[in-house]
Amino acid sequence: MAVAGGLSFVRISAGNRHTCASTATGSIYCWGSGFGGRLGNGEWSNRLTPVLVLPPPS
Repeated sequence: MAVAGGLSFVRISAGNRHTCASTATGSIYCWGSGFGGRLGNGEWSNRLTPVLVLPPPS
């Protein structure tokens, strides 16, 4: 388990300049370079801390 920005992650995937990870509940968070919408949150801004991209499935 890895911890970033106060969140605990069970799976992590790293790209060239961004990282995405999932929690035990299935939420997806991403951080790093937002260029080209890489973070999946609809923005192009960089994020130093995890931003929620996909909430847990209901």
